[in-house]
Amino acid sequence: MGINAVITGKAEIPFGVAFTWGRSTQLSYSLPFGVGGTRLLTASDTSIDGTPDSLKGQTIGVVRDTASAQDLKNVVPGATLESFDTPSEALSAYNCSEVPILGSGTLWLAANSSPETTALLPFRPNGRSGIRCIVSQNNGKPLSLANLAICQMMQAYIDGDTGTREMVDR
Repeated sequence: MGINAVITGKAEIPFGVAFTWGRSTQLSYSLPFGVGGTRLLTASDTSIDGTPDSLKGQTIGVVRDTASAQDLKNVVPGATLESFDTPSEALSAYNCSEVPILGSGTLWLAANSSPETTALLPFRPNGRSGIRCIVSQNNGKPLSLANLAICQMMQAYIDGDTGTREMVDR
């Protein structure tokens, strides 16, 4: 996992990490460059809309002991959560139709979705948090470089740069 790799010195700067106060005691975060949280991956022709009422009686695959699993346990008590040990096991179960819905972090689900056949629900994630880069504490140079790159991207977006807008908006 990226977080443990940074803490142990095996990686320098993973990106796409959600902020938590617990992690902030061991890591330094860059400026946020997106919003993440818990969402659901399901077939695009589904009748559910991601609300707790639409999920009553549904089975949702989750990765055991993750923030998303806890979020869903709290937000959709009427659903059954089927836990898997790893993200790859959970994704495999979804792809083989063993579970009709997969609950996890927005970025990971988006990376494993298909706009033609799947839907990410709800529109606004549960348990929202800023998505950032992380570095080990007292590692200012890569943190400064990450913040500079994020600010440059944000400024290009505000300035109307077509390529930046296409990248961010997708």
